[in-house]
Amino acid sequence: MEDDVAFVPISAPEHQVRKLVAVVAADIAGYSRLISNDEADTVARLGPILAIAGEISMRRGGRIVSTAGDGFLAEFASVREAVFAAVEIQQSVIAHNAEVEVDGKMLFRIGVNVGDVILRDQDIFGDGVNIAARLQTIAEPGQICVSRSVRDHLRDKSPLKFEDMGELELKNLIRPVRVFRVSDDSWAELPPPMDAGQSLDDEDELAQASQTELAFWNSIAANAAAGDYEAYLSQYPHGSFATLAQARLDSLSDGSAVQAPEALQFELTFWESIVSANEPSLFQAYLEKYPNGHFKEIAEIKLNQLATPENHLLHP
Repeated sequence: MEDDVAFVPISAPEHQVRKLVAVVAADIAGYSRLISNDEADTVARLGPILAIAGEISMRRGGRIVSTAGDGFLAEFASVREAVFAAVEIQQSVIAHNAEVEVDGKMLFRIGVNVGDVILRDQDIFGDGVNIAARLQTIAEPGQICVSRSVRDHLRDKSPLKFEDMGELELKNLIRPVRVFRVSDDSWAELPPPMDAGQSLDDEDELAQASQTELAFWNSIAANAAAGDYEAYLSQYPHGSFATLAQARLDSLSDGSAVQAPEALQFELTFWESIVSANEPSLFQAYLEKYPNGHFKEIAEIKLNQLATPENHLLHP
């Protein structure tokens, strides 16, 4: 896997099921060399390492989607839990290799992305997967690389620090990807896994959920495919765009043209331009312009967060 990436899209059935997930892609650095040196020993040692990854992923609310020789692909409903799982996996595997000679160490390279994927027979495909797999190829052994969307989800919401690697051209991807390395200096203290029944009532989690929904909607808003709107309504039955999604479905069923209202497009553009900012005046301006806007609740939360003394210290 180290020379190329096995996670590639395949032809999907006519009725595609799509969902927005955090994708973790990993493989063992230098696996071909290890196999050449001692095939039986390498294969025997790989099993426990993959078991470590599976156990941590499950504990963090994720699922191992597939394994491909020396690596694995996992999906998570939470971006935060996906990155925390990746960190825990690296910490555990590094500790597992502590007594192994340098030339024999088996270390993961990990890439994490959040994006829209196609679900088929419990496997996932699409650009969301491909980007994670490409990020994995540029990570150093024992390290984690993430996309900008992942960094933005965790920015100021976790103890992790991110090193900007710039916009990189990645193999077989049309556009450059802004890449960040998760600094191992910040791995020391991670929050415990969320409880299985824990609701998103914390302000940080609500902020993350709202941004995830917005990313999902933006990925389908310009489309005219009934399946996309059905997928949105399935994942967000009471979401900010549920009414609009249902209206578009109704329009498609009677043959009417589907067109996004101009006012909504302006609001979306405004919100996208400020959602990652740390300037209270921007969210105040949004609330003044759109007092009953789709993002009213999250804008109020951001204002409250930025008004705290801690944030004044962090963002003077």
